[in-house]
Amino acid sequence: MDKCKKEKNRLEIIVKEDLVKILAGFKDLLKKQIEKIDNVISSMKQAKDQSKIQERINEKVENRYNLVQKIKEYSFTLNADIKTVYKFLNVFLEKSCDGEIAAKILNTFFQDINIEKENINDHIQNIKQRMEPLQFNKENLAAYLFTQNPSPARLYRIWRETEEFSEIVIRDIKERIYYYGWKRIRFKVDYEKLKKKVGKNIKVRTPYVIKIKNLKPESILVFHMGNGEFYTIESLEKFKFNDKEGELAVRQALEEGFYYLADEEDVDEILLSNENEVIKADSNSLQSESYYPFIEITKTPLSLRLIVPAEDSIKIIELVTKLFNERFEKVLGKLPLNIKLLAANRKFPLYVLLDSERRMLEGKEFKEAKEMKPWWNTIGIRNDKYYSFYPIKRLSENEKYTLDDLDRLSKAKSYFLYPGYFDFDFLVGTSDRYRIYYERGKRGNSEYKLYASRPYYFYQISEMIELWEILKNNLSNSQINFIEEMLIRKLKEWREIKDKDKVFKEFAKATLADAFGDKWSGLEGKTKYFLVESACNKFLLDTICLFKHVIKVREVR
Repeated sequence: MDKCKKEKNRLEIIVKEDLVKILAGFKDLLKKQIEKIDNVISSMKQAKDQSKIQERINEKVENRYNLVQKIKEYSFTLNADIKTVYKFLNVFLEKSCDGEIAAKILNTFFQDINIEKENINDHIQNIKQRMEPLQFNKENLAAYLFTQNPSPARLYRIWRETEEFSEIVIRDIKERIYYYGWKRIRFKVDYEKLKKKVGKNIKVRTPYVIKIKNLKPESILVFHMGNGEFYTIESLEKFKFNDKEGELAVRQALEEGFYYLADEEDVDEILLSNENEVIKADSNSLQSESYYPFIEITKTPLSLRLIVPAEDSIKIIELVTKLFNERFEKVLGKLPLNIKLLAANRKFPLYVLLDSERRMLEGKEFKEAKEMKPWWNTIGIRNDKYYSFYPIKRLSENEKYTLDDLDRLSKAKSYFLYPGYFDFDFLVGTSDRYRIYYERGKRGNSEYKLYASRPYYFYQISEMIELWEILKNNLSNSQINFIEEMLIRKLKEWREIKDKDKVFKEFAKATLADAFGDKWSGLEGKTKYFLVESACNKFLLDTICLFKHVIKVREVR
C-alpha cells in the first residue's frame, strides 16, 4: 500500500512559493555566470591581436549559449505532476548547481532535519547508500523522496487501523445483525419423574433432542445442565405453536410438555417416546435470556476468525464487505481482504476447521498483484491528490516503483491491483480438508474443475448475493434444483468434448428459460445476460452450492 503513495504530501510542496524562489535563485546564479562571461568576452575583444584569442572567445561564447539554454530549460511552470518533479530534480543533480542551492532543494523534502551547504555532501552520500544498488538518477531519487518509508510510527498506525477494523466488525455484528441478541429459554422439569420414565440417569452437560406435539418444526435441541435444568440451544425464530411464533411459541410448547427425548449423538436410542405421557416444564422456571450466537477464535490486525450460525454467515459477510469498502475506500486495490467461509455440522472438530481455514487462499498466487481494471466507483478518488495514483507495472523481485510506473486512476485503464479473494466449502468429515488445494489459482479437485470455478474475487461476493436474490425471488426450490441438476448433468456428459462453449451456452439459456417459465420474458435484458453468463462460467452453480448446500437455506420462497 505504501509503495503506491508516491504523490503523497510532498508532491504538493512543488507548487509552494519557497521552491519557486529556489528555482529563481538557480536561474539568477546562471545569469550571473553569463554576466561574468560577457565581461570576459568584452575584455578579450579589446586585445590587439584577435587571431591569438579567437579560439578562447569562441569557447566562451559556446559556454554562454549553454547557460542561456539552461535558463530556458528551467523556466517551467511548477505543477503537481511527474514531469515537474523530474525537472526540479534535474536542477538538484545539475553539476553547475552549487552547494547552497542543492541544500535548499533537498531541505524541502525533509521536515525533521536541517540541511546546510556545509553538510550537503554528507546527506547526498547517505541517500546514495540507502538507494543502493539503484543508480543515483532523477527517477530513483524521486521514488526515494516520494515513498512513504515504513517507519515504526507508520507501521504502528497501519497496525492500529486494521486492528480497529476487526473491532468495528465485531461491534457492528452485535448492533446490526444481532441487535436484540438471540433468545434462549431456560426451564426446569421434574427430574425425579423424568428419571423414572427414562429408567436411568440423564447425562449432565449434554445436548438432547426433544419433540413437542403440534410444535412446528416438532424437534428442538436443548442442553441439559443437570438436575432437570435445560437450555434451548438453537434459534427460536423458526418455531410455530398454535397462533404463536418464535420465543413465545416455544415457551407455550414447553408448558404443554415434550413426549420424545434422545441423545443428539445417538438419536436411534429413544429415551422417552410416548405421546400420551409428557414431561412438562415448570411454568415458574421458564426464563428468557439474550446472548450473542458467535464465538471469537482470533482477533488480530492480520486475521479475524469467528464461529457463527451458518444461516447468518452471508449477512455477516455482506456487512464486512460494506464496512471494508467504506473504511478503506481510498486504498481499494492496494489493501486486499480475503474472506473464507467454512460450514460444518455441530460438534465438528475445531482443529480440523482451523486446519482447513489455513489451507484456504494461502498460496503465492493469492498474494500477487493482478492486471485488471478497477471494479469500484472511481469518481470520488480519481482526482484525489494523495490516493489517486495506481501502479501500471508489475515489479520483479527487489524492484521498486518509480513515478513513471504510476498513473492516475481511471475506469478505462488496467492496473496491477490486489483484489482479495472469497472461497467457501462444506466439511462433512475430517478428511474433507485435504481436498482444499489450488492449481493455477483455482481449486484443484477434479470435481471442482468440472462444476465450479472457486475462488472468486472479493468484490464478486456482492454479485453472488445479487444472483441469489434473482433466483429466490422468481423460482421455487424445485426449479432451482432443476437448473442445478441439468447444468451438472450436461457438464458431466460433455466433459470430453472440446469447443463446446457455444453449444453449452444455448443449452444453458434454454434451461433457464424453461425453469423461469413465463417470468423469463419479463426479465430485463441485462438480467438475462447475467444469468446466462453465470451459467456458462459456473458462477451460477457456485452460487447455488453456497446457498443451498453450504449454508443450507431452508426455503426459497
